[in-house]
Amino acid sequence: MAECGFDGGDCEEFNTKYPNCTVSDPSWIGDGYCFGGDYNTAECGYDGGDCEGFNAKYPNCTILFPYLIGDGDCSFIGEDPDGNAYNSAECGFDGGDCTSGTTEFVSWNVSIGTITFIFSTVLWLF
Repeated sequence: MAECGFDGGDCEEFNTKYPNCTVSDPSWIGDGYCFGGDYNTAECGYDGGDCEGFNAKYPNCTILFPYLIGDGDCSFIGEDPDGNAYNSAECGFDGGDCTSGTTEFVSWNVSIGTITFIFSTVLWLF
């Protein structure tokens, strides 16, 4: 595997365990953080087991950085770079981070002619 630099068999264990896993950084598999996309697949052992709890709790949440769900920060307000919402019912409203009682997610649409602008923010309630 080129990602491992073919140096002295460093990837032999990875290639044996996940022969059909093709990710850009194999060292992220099983590192304790759940990564989405190609990492959170059967071929990659659901990120080497890192995503098992996440997948059980949020089976329809398909985001790039699942490890950010429930991290105490209402992260990626709106969407991640692939257009998947963290603050959505499927993702438990960022694992509860966006509905904890300390913040309120507000979104509104403004239409000018045929163009609609969507604005959103988090209000911090003190």
